Amino acid sequence: MRILSILLAVSMVFLEPHAIGAPLRVVAVVPVLDGDMDGETHRLCDLLAGEIGKDKGLKVVDTGRLKDIQHYYKKGETDPQTKEIETILNQARDNYYRFKYVEARRLARGAIAKLEEMPRARYSQGSLFINAYLALAIASKTLGDVGEAKEALRSVLNIDPGYRPDPALFPPSFIQLFNDVSSLAETVPRGGIRVTSNAKAADVYINGVLKGTTPLTIKDLPEGKYYVKISANRYTVEEKEAVVKGGRITTVNGRLEWNKNWEDKGDEVASNDPEGDALYIGRLLKADKVMLVDVDRAGDAKRVYAKVMDSNYGFGLPKVSLTTKGDIDEVVPRLARDAVKRVGVDVADVSPGDLEPSGSGDSSLMAKKRGIPPYLWWILGGIGAGGVGAGLALGLGGGAAAAAGAIGIVFK
Repeated sequence: MRILSILLAVSMVFLEPHAIGAPLRVVAVVPVLDGDMDGETHRLCDLLAGEIGKDKGLKVVDTGRLKDIQHYYKKGETDPQTKEIETILNQARDNYYRFKYVEARRLARGAIAKLEEMPRARYSQGSLFINAYLALAIASKTLGDVGEAKEALRSVLNIDPGYRPDPALFPPSFIQLFNDVSSLAETVPRGGIRVTSNAKAADVYINGVLKGTTPLTIKDLPEGKYYVKISANRYTVEEKEAVVKGGRITTVNGRLEWNKNWEDKGDEVASNDPEGDALYIGRLLKADKVMLVDVDRAGDAKRVYAKVMDSNYGFGLPKVSLTTKGDIDEVVPRLARDAVKRVGVDVADVSPGDLEPSGSGDSSLMAKKRGIPPYLWWILGGIGAGGVGAGLALGLGGGAAAAAGAIGIVFK
C-alpha cells in the first residue's frame, strides 16, 4: 500500500494541469494534406485555431509550430529520389544523436547535393531543402565551423525569408546564431509578390514552400529571384520565376489548363493514414485532443470538416461536416462550436458503437483504465517490465508514441 501511495505521488508530479482538476485541455488542429485545396485546408486550420482558442478551457497548439512538425514528419507516397534524400537526412540526424557529428555533416552535405541535382527542385522541395540546410548548420556549429553554419542558415533564409526556428527544438546558442544571420538579411531592400490564377484557390509555393492560395500577396520579401509554383487539383501545374525589387510588388498570373488526363482516384489521393499521422503529431505535441480538418472541392462548392480524436485512446467521434459555396470563413464559427463540443466529450463515457476506431484505440482498455491517470498506468505497467525506474522511463518517453519507436529527441 505504501508503494502504491508513493507511485500516486510521483504520478501527480507529471500530470498536466487539467488532469488534476483544472479545465484546461490541449488541442492540436491538424490539416489533412491530400492534394485537394491544401492551401485552404491550412487556412481553415488557422481560422479554427483562432476561433476555438477563445474558449478559456482550451489551449490550442501553435499552428506555425504544428506545420513545421508536420512537414518534418510528413508521411505518404513520394518519388524514389525524394525518399532517398529523406533517408539520408534521417541518417544524418541519427548520427548526430550518436555524437557522430562529422558523419552527420557529410550526410547533410550529400542530401543537399542530391537535391540540387533534382530537376525543378527549387519549385517543389523547399521544405526538404530547409531541413537539409538546418541539419548541416547544427552539425557544423557543433564541430566549431561557424562559417559553414552561417552559410547554411543564409540558404534557409534565401528559400524562406519568413522562416524562424522554434526555440523549443533548438538550443539558445543556435537561435542566437540564426538571429545574427537574420539581422544581416534585414538590411536588404524589400518588396513583394502577388500571385493570381484562373483556377480558384490554387495552391501557391514560393521556392518550394507552400504559402497559401490564390489570390495571394506576400510582402516583406528581400530583393532577388523567386521560384513560384501554382497548382490546383485537376489542373496542370505552372511554374514561373519572379524577380522582386525593393518597394515594388511583382505580379505573377497563373494560367492553369484543365488536365484532360486527370483520373479520379477517390480516396487514393489521400494520405495512407491521415488519422494515424494526426494522432502521432498530437502525441508528439502532448495534446489531449487532435482536431483533424480538411477542405475539399464538392462540385461548385467547398466541403469542410473537422473530426476530433482522443490522443490517449486513439478513438474519434463522428466528424462535423459542412458545405458552402462562399468563403470558408462563413462556416468557421459553426464548425468551431460543434467541434468544441466534441473536444469536451470524455470518450470513456461514449458507447463503443458511437466511436470511430482509429490508431491504437481499444474500448476494453478504456473501460479498465477509467478514472486512472495515463501517467500512472505507464508507471504501473513498467513495474512488470523492470521496476519503477523502467515505468518512469516509459511515462516520460511519451506513451504510445514512444512504444512505436518514435522518440521525441531534438537538436540540443
